[in-house]
Amino acid sequence: MIRFPRAKIALAAGLILVAVLTFAWFSINNPGEGERLPETVSFNFHIRPLLSDRCFKCHGPDEKQRKAGLRFDTQEGAFAALHDTLAGNAGVHYAIVPGHPEQSTLVQRIYSTNPDSVMPTPDSHLSLSAFEKKLLERWIEQGARWEKHWAFLAPEKPALPAVGNKKMGPQRNRPFILQKQQEHKAQTVRRSR
Repeated sequence: MIRFPRAKIALAAGLILVAVLTFAWFSINNPGEGERLPETVSFNFHIRPLLSDRCFKCHGPDEKQRKAGLRFDTQEGAFAALHDTLAGNAGVHYAIVPGHPEQSTLVQRIYSTNPDSVMPTPDSHLSLSAFEKKLLERWIEQGARWEKHWAFLAPEKPALPAVGNKKMGPQRNRPFILQKQQEHKAQTVRRSR
């Protein structure tokens, strides 16, 4: 029988406890909680991942799985006219009406409280946080600008963000970090020397 010293057992138990508590903390704190909506919503950075994670299962490239003739994996499909009775609207309507979230069936469905019309459907076991719903609504409000996939775009050097703290130090990435901290309402901590 192998015998382990008590110190090693205590260390292993402590590491397991830290891992469990860290996982529990991240599980309880929903992503997006306390976040501010970005000034300009980016399709590639904010919207495409949401659509891919929450909508492609029923409205993606797989024709056999596609529901209601709606697809969000292509620009043509996302902005196409829908001719069925989604959300009780008879006649022609659109999932996304650029600049008009109030006319967009997508916005009506993500905010619906009716289990028969809410999207994502309850049986999909997918959901959108309040932040993600507001993000989709703001993107439509800003004109629902569709972007080519990021892998097919030429890289551009971003301008340095304007941040309130001018004492950034020598690091070139510091303004970007400070901007994210401000978006997440995080406090900067000054290191003691």
